[in-house]
Amino acid sequence: MNIADIRESGLLELYVLNEVSADDRRIVLAAIEKYPELKRDIQEIEYSLEQYAKVHAVVPSSDIKAKLLQNLDPPPVPQNTSKSDGTNNRRSFFGPFITALIIGSGSIAALFFTRNEMQQLNAQYESDKILCDSLQLVEQQRQEIFAGITDPNSKILVGDATENYEETVLYIHHNPSSGKNYLQIKELPDIAINQSYQLWSLKDGVDPIPLDVFQGSDSLFEIQFEENTNAYAITIEPLGGQSSPTLERLITIIPVS
Repeated sequence: MNIADIRESGLLELYVLNEVSADDRRIVLAAIEKYPELKRDIQEIEYSLEQYAKVHAVVPSSDIKAKLLQNLDPPPVPQNTSKSDGTNNRRSFFGPFITALIIGSGSIAALFFTRNEMQQLNAQYESDKILCDSLQLVEQQRQEIFAGITDPNSKILVGDATENYEETVLYIHHNPSSGKNYLQIKELPDIAINQSYQLWSLKDGVDPIPLDVFQGSDSLFEIQFEENTNAYAITIEPLGGQSSPTLERLITIIPVS
């Protein structure tokens, strides 16, 4: 059997549950020795079994044990009975064993599920972990932005909307000490699906320098900082931006000084 056959056979799951025959156990052990990566599979199976058991654990009714014992215990044997074929003794011996078996069977049955279900559990775990990491990253970015815009060295630059785009309202939180800029959008003109907004740096005697290209989906985010900029400008450009601005679609100029 190759490694794929072992993984699809279900032997690894039975091995973890200690439900394999002696021959199958030898097959699994030989496969682990030949394919060391199966050790990781076994660890994942053990983890999945544990998580599944926790999720699907059922607390039995408080009176279930008493009812089972009542049904399984044999009737009392008269003291003057002189002969016995051992049946009552065997029933007395096996009664508690059967009770324990019945009570425990629910927990054991919960552990027998398909490899597909186990893979789904692993996939859900990974998905939840990615989501958690993403939320943590977003929160970290929010804290960094808040720290940036509340820095005492940060000043607010107000955008001057052009005549054709008077509805534009936005600000740049500009910090020359840290070299950080944050764009805060209040209102922007609509753009087509094949267009983008583009930020430019304006300096004396220099052609406009292309900076960030964005779609306006975020209301507060970090933008590029360009040393010795006299003013920043924003235009509407073809999707993805371009190397020189389209002046007839200039929507705002934000003076730095």
